[in-house]
Amino acid sequence: VPLYGGGGGVDLARAGAVFAGDLSPWQARLLLAVALAATRLGAARAVSGWLDG
Repeated sequence: VPLYGGGGGVDLARAGAVFAGDLSPWQARLLLAVALAATRLGAARAVSGWLDG
């Protein structure tokens, strides 16, 4: 959940950033790599689907 404006999470969300929730940076990076390699959908759409459950 984005919290801060003025260059923080709110601005990133508006720009289309996909937040990883409770994943560590390494887990998020691995998830992105798998999404890019395994799907013909947009990576952001695939990752969002996996993170949302």
